[in-house]
Amino acid sequence: MIANKGTIENISIPIEPLPYFNAFAYQTAKAPLNVMTKSWAMSFEQESIPVEIFAVMPGAVSTDLNGHITGDFVKTPAQAAELIVSFVLDDENHNGQVINYDGTLAEY
Repeated sequence: MIANKGTIENISIPIEPLPYFNAFAYQTAKAPLNVMTKSWAMSFEQESIPVEIFAVMPGAVSTDLNGHITGDFVKTPAQAAELIVSFVLDDENHNGQVINYDGTLAEY
């Protein structure tokens, strides 16, 4: 990974309770992922390790975990995958970022 200047992209979710999404256990499990992403990014930079790490929150995705929900705001797995891959291929430096589905950054 270091030799190829690799990229680690984590898939995350909003960790704050929201009126339409308040899945305590799932959010509690993802919060450390966001902290780990930011911590490792800082460590990689401080140690001059040429690996980029960031997280993307693709938004609502229809899966078996949520009973294959549907709606205007819900992505198919293919749509979510396209969004996730787009950040790896955009040639931008996203190191340490937690990126919302709309490209804005989550502030922690």
